[in-house]
Amino acid sequence: MKIGLRTKAGTALVLASLLAACATGSPTEQASSPRPSGPTPTGKPVKIMIVGAKNHPVVTQEHMFAAAQARVDYVNDSGGLGGRPLQLIVCDANLDPNLEAGCLDQAVRENVTAIVGSMLLFTRDYSKLEAAGIPLVATQSLSPGEITYPHAYLLGNNMGWFKGLGRLVANEGNDTVAVTYTDTTTGAFANSLIRGVLDPAGVNVVTSLAHAPSSSDRSAEAASLVQARPSAVVLAGTAEAVVPLIQAVRQTGYTGRIYSYSAALPPSGVEALRDAGEGVRVVGRGRFLSDTGPEMRQYKDDVLNYAPPGTVMDERGTIGWSSVELFAKVMAKSGGSFTGKDVISTFDRLTTPVEAGTFGPFVGTGTSCDTEYPSIHNTLYIVGTIKGGQIVADTGRFESYC
Repeated sequence: MKIGLRTKAGTALVLASLLAACATGSPTEQASSPRPSGPTPTGKPVKIMIVGAKNHPVVTQEHMFAAAQARVDYVNDSGGLGGRPLQLIVCDANLDPNLEAGCLDQAVRENVTAIVGSMLLFTRDYSKLEAAGIPLVATQSLSPGEITYPHAYLLGNNMGWFKGLGRLVANEGNDTVAVTYTDTTTGAFANSLIRGVLDPAGVNVVTSLAHAPSSSDRSAEAASLVQARPSAVVLAGTAEAVVPLIQAVRQTGYTGRIYSYSAALPPSGVEALRDAGEGVRVVGRGRFLSDTGPEMRQYKDDVLNYAPPGTVMDERGTIGWSSVELFAKVMAKSGGSFTGKDVISTFDRLTTPVEAGTFGPFVGTGTSCDTEYPSIHNTLYIVGTIKGGQIVADTGRFESYC
């Protein structure tokens, strides 16, 4: 199976909901714990890099960067990594393949120990990173080169979202299903991941609809989705498409189950759905923002304690924050050496799950249960339901799509 990224504009449009989410939380919210006050770290900094689109007109990821920096600040206030300061280098690729390539060249020049949490969309040849011994840690598995890079320790976002959707729909006993996805190469890949679980499970996909990336009227598409009276409707696409499609499907009078995934349902989208959103089933790769457990609480505390005022708490933020948390947690056990090769060696030995911040148990290597994508060891997803204007986890437990 191949993943295609057609153009810069097409990629930006297709990934808009994957790469941007809106504000959550109260502007008067206060941190539940103060900043730590450990010994001041000394010595040569341990450098890590995060790559993304900082402030593109389509995609703004400054909150991912801010949350990652907040966790770095927390680590340093706690005494650093093995007593040394942790340094985050932010590289803005701005949804441009040339700038993304420049970021990776900068990583080599600056001899970073790892690239963490990043959105890598265009790079297919990672030979320069491999020669320099620079791994990818908790990046987002959005491109073919990233997935096949031998030193990539991925969060598995696409797989968790879309294979997780297929697994949830099949597990809940739906016999006939309508699936819709964005009419682009990347959207078709999302559909293939969903169908790759539904078809072997014997679920009858009665409608497979490639919807327009943008439209002022979703009524015709909604009518097509419900025409065969499926037991479930599954929506993959951007928030700009998924939210009005859910509204339009409900306006047809359809009362069956609706399924989507967390990146297509940012807080503003869930709020806009109002009653139409109640009961929608949601697959997430990490814990939802409504989670009250210690991992989400620590993420929010770090943002409140360290990030610039007005920093949005969103799914992109949890990815940036969790990637730094995972790197620091795993490398704290490395014996005090932090070269890229040390990172690779440490993650290659990681077969016991490690809590990856808000992303749950993380495994670095071993035998993947995903035979189609054997480099994806983190096959977990979490299930929630829209209730009262927010996504609430059913149980808070992670499940595997395998």
